[in-house]
Amino acid sequence: MSRVWIALGGNRGERAALLGRAADLLGACGIAVLRLSHAYETAPERSADGPPFLNAVLEGETCLAPREVLACLQRTEAELGRPPDHAPGPRTCDLDL
Repeated sequence: MSRVWIALGGNRGERAALLGRAADLLGACGIAVLRLSHAYETAPERSADGPPFLNAVLEGETCLAPREVLACLQRTEAELGRPPDHAPGPRTCDLDL
């Protein structure tokens, strides 16, 4: 088992619900959620025009290989409405290792 820390964020839609759904989806693809931090609101860094982000950090454990973890994060972002181009700007879900 390997320990992973994943930053979760989003500034579109029902932000808190989307963070919770992201944690659920990560668990379903093989990342056991050990802890999830409180959510914090932050200003967007790249565009002052966008709404504030809601951010949290997930501590998890997994048997997945690094590329499988990345694929899990990308599938989760896509399922929650993030376009595959990962362009900066407002988004429903952003997951970072």
